[in-house]
Amino acid sequence: MSSHKVSYEKWHDGITRWGLKHRPTCILFSKEQPLPPEQHQNEKCGCGRLKRSHSYVGQPKSQNVDKWNYQSCSKQIEDMKNFGILYNQYESRLTKLIRCNTGEKPENLYKLIQNDCNEKSRLIISIYGGAKYFEMNERLEKEFMRGIIEAATIADGWILTTGLSSGIGKLVGEAILQDRVLNGGSKDLVSIGLAKWGSLPEETRELLSKKFTNQKNGINADTNDKDYEFPREILKTTDAETIEMHHTYMLLFDDGQLSGYIGDGQRRSFVQEATNDVNKCYAVTVIVEGGINTLEVILNDLEDSRPVVIIEGSGRIADVLSDLLKQNPECVPEEVQIDDGLNKFFQNDETNSDPSRKSFAHKCCKREIKKIMNMKYRHLLNVYSLDKDSNVAKTIFDAIFKSYKMMVPEHQDNCHDQPENQDHSRKIIETLLDLSIKWNSLEGLKQVLKHIKRKAIKLSPEELGKHFITSLEDNKSMLVDYLLRSQYDVLEKLQKQDVLKLYKNSWTKQHAKTYLFPALSGENREEPTSLAVVDAICEEYIGSFMQPLHCSKKQKLNQILTGLKRTCCELTQKICRCCWKPKYNINYIHNYLLIAMLHPGIQASYSEQHKLRDLFLWSVFMGHVELAKVLLVHLKPRICASLIASKVFTEYSKHTNIFQFKDKMKNIADEFELYAVKCIDSCYEYNETKACELILRQISLFGNITIAQVAVSAKSKKFLLTACFGRVMSEAWYDKLDEINRSAVGTPMITLGLLSFGVLAPLYVVYRNQNQEEPQEQITSNRDDQVDPNGINHYMSSNYSQKLTFRSYLNRFISFHECPMIKMMYNFIANVWLLLTFSYMMLYHFDPPLNKKRPHWTEIFVIITITTILLENIRQKYSTFVTNMRECENTIESKLLLLLTNFFHIALYALFYTGTIMRHTMGNIPHLLAVARILMAIDLELWYLRSLKFMISHSYLGPKLLMIKAMTRDLAAFLYVIFVFITAYGVVSRSMIMHNQVEFSIHGIFSGIFYTPYSFLFGGSDKVLEGK
Repeated sequence: MSSHKVSYEKWHDGITRWGLKHRPTCILFSKEQPLPPEQHQNEKCGCGRLKRSHSYVGQPKSQNVDKWNYQSCSKQIEDMKNFGILYNQYESRLTKLIRCNTGEKPENLYKLIQNDCNEKSRLIISIYGGAKYFEMNERLEKEFMRGIIEAATIADGWILTTGLSSGIGKLVGEAILQDRVLNGGSKDLVSIGLAKWGSLPEETRELLSKKFTNQKNGINADTNDKDYEFPREILKTTDAETIEMHHTYMLLFDDGQLSGYIGDGQRRSFVQEATNDVNKCYAVTVIVEGGINTLEVILNDLEDSRPVVIIEGSGRIADVLSDLLKQNPECVPEEVQIDDGLNKFFQNDETNSDPSRKSFAHKCCKREIKKIMNMKYRHLLNVYSLDKDSNVAKTIFDAIFKSYKMMVPEHQDNCHDQPENQDHSRKIIETLLDLSIKWNSLEGLKQVLKHIKRKAIKLSPEELGKHFITSLEDNKSMLVDYLLRSQYDVLEKLQKQDVLKLYKNSWTKQHAKTYLFPALSGENREEPTSLAVVDAICEEYIGSFMQPLHCSKKQKLNQILTGLKRTCCELTQKICRCCWKPKYNINYIHNYLLIAMLHPGIQASYSEQHKLRDLFLWSVFMGHVELAKVLLVHLKPRICASLIASKVFTEYSKHTNIFQFKDKMKNIADEFELYAVKCIDSCYEYNETKACELILRQISLFGNITIAQVAVSAKSKKFLLTACFGRVMSEAWYDKLDEINRSAVGTPMITLGLLSFGVLAPLYVVYRNQNQEEPQEQITSNRDDQVDPNGINHYMSSNYSQKLTFRSYLNRFISFHECPMIKMMYNFIANVWLLLTFSYMMLYHFDPPLNKKRPHWTEIFVIITITTILLENIRQKYSTFVTNMRECENTIESKLLLLLTNFFHIALYALFYTGTIMRHTMGNIPHLLAVARILMAIDLELWYLRSLKFMISHSYLGPKLLMIKAMTRDLAAFLYVIFVFITAYGVVSRSMIMHNQVEFSIHGIFSGIFYTPYSFLFGGSDKVLEGK
């Protein structure tokens, strides 16, 4: 069964259920009645049909009336061929149609559409006005189309129009089509056309009737898909009276006549049904251009207390009303003003050329405009101006808020004696608050909260929290920001389960599938059951140096076992990343959940900052950028939080191959990084010392990480180049030594201290003194804010910096050797001495072991030094593991380069110990001794290359090394060009001169083909070309 037939049967069942299978027909003439000779065959009945073309079966009614009317000249008949569906093959969209009685109950029609689309309407937007062709300003037309679609999308609204392919109905249809094309049909808008069956062109009626009949006959038989397609004649017609093809539903009202148009009664009753106490829908009418009949629509809505939005600049009646409202904002316009406006309208109205009819129409319009301009309706009239208002959607929402606000009593005297008034006001306030959240109306929310404050109405924290969570789920950043800044504590009742619910609701969305899932295995993509999933995501996207936020690892044994398992996995992945990705038998997130169950969660109170942190991380992980920016402002450690966001979005940019999304994520990361840079610069200008402490202090709110760790892990170049971070690194580099030591005067003192192994350093080297760098009043004011003396402290105590005693001398001596700069210099000197000793050993004392009784001292020194370096590397790895300082690991992005780097570090020690063991166990065998010598020579070469890492820290040589690295890429391309020319010349020349003389082997090919042209680069003779 085709999908079209299924849709038709669903539509058929709904029409049958609500009893909509009747339509009226003219009973003045019968289908079987023979016409008397005196009546011509082509004469028309009062209903507009030919007398011989009536479909009524039965005894015709006697014609006792002079004028045809609906009540006396028509009769209801059952017709199961009065409905159908039409499929637009060009847009893959369905339009469902029904030909129903003009007096049909609106309740049945509303329930029919509601059940068919499985969607309860929250807003009815009636768009009426110009029924014929009219022109609008291009900019106004674009804004109107965008605003209408935005309002209907946000509010889950239905759009009501005339449904005809002309005037405002056609404009709304084009807006719907544009939304489908641009947004990919992410959300199908419900648009309903209300038109009269008899006003459609005869060709359209015949085509629709034929389609309806074929679809009804095809229920019990095989049908052709073409029976459900839109007639091509309708798709290609230029007739303005035909149906508009982009509407979802068409309600074609039939009163038995084939002429005239329906009034506003059907629309009015339909909207009344939608806005009753049962359906609780909201309604607004938008007027675009319009003629005389438009005034009836406006007046009906005002009498039903429905707001009306008039589009200024759209023309005709809309401009007349907007001008009168602007000229008389707080009073009823005078008759002269109304006459002037109507005179302009009728002067440009070419549809009526009869002066007497124009005069009558003028009087009618004047009378209706007076009613519309009554002050009791003024709060319902709203004007959208392209130059003043931001967009149409906002104007529509503000109009609804304004109309409901006027329903709240401004003065509530004796409110305790009138509980029904209190309940009524509270219900309206709750309605307005609900509307402002659902429709993302900031202005509406402000008005509601101000009114609540003014009237001293109490709202429960649970209700406010519910609205706050709704705003978060719908990514309404402006509302979230205003609620957080308001006097109400919207976070009071927020619990961890609410945050978990946010993750669950966002887990199946496209953003999570695109950016979160690629970094997780298949099992990890299941819906989270605990906030421990946040810890797993944080470790994956932020770094393993971040301690868990939602589970406590108190048992030392389990912590060590878990850490060792993780370290083994990381080591395996680091070594084998290029060729094999480890597969874990146990779910990664399941491990965290297991730890969370074995170790009870941290029992600390769930404070406001903890709630903001969890919401911020959720917004960042789920890609809600504007929401993350709002929550960032309310966090205290915002520098760290912004760098975390920058790190996450940088990782997201690596998980997509679409350049547009990659650039988007990178730009977002740059925005957060720039915010962190501005914050730290402002802090540094205010207090340099405190700003440096900010970078180094642990932030317990984010798992005891530091800003420096996140900045290094995220490779935030802009942040790392700030003056504050530069001072932090400079203080860490010189530690307790004063930076003046790098001057021309201080450098000889440092050299003297090094040569004396630190003995003379306490006498001549200048040390850092905090009292000299900070003013005394600043030290006094910040005494309570000083960092922990047991933590990072780059200053000498005043007891040791003033007077030189044995104790101060010893403290200075120790501080001199604890300085990283001094350690690096010692390391450099030791490395140079190792290379010299190693080279001396290889040149003069790498002999067979039997020739000497004991190894030479150089060999012993080299073995001890290299073993010490190996143990120090192991100690550093262990220290990194224990302190979770792994933010610098895996900084090499190229997998091939990472593999070569790991191979290089392993080869340093493997070659040395292999060569040493072979020399002492197999050195008496000459060829094995030669192998050992070769291994040791290669190892010595690698140690020389390793010494280049000292150049990176040098201010002059470091950039040169990076330049050489960048040049190697261009060098590879240049070598390929040379290879092409050498190969081409070598193969061609050898094939002509030395045909069948080149040995087909690796040695023969390289010596016979590649070597000859290569030698020409260095001035080789022609004899080489001849093979001599």
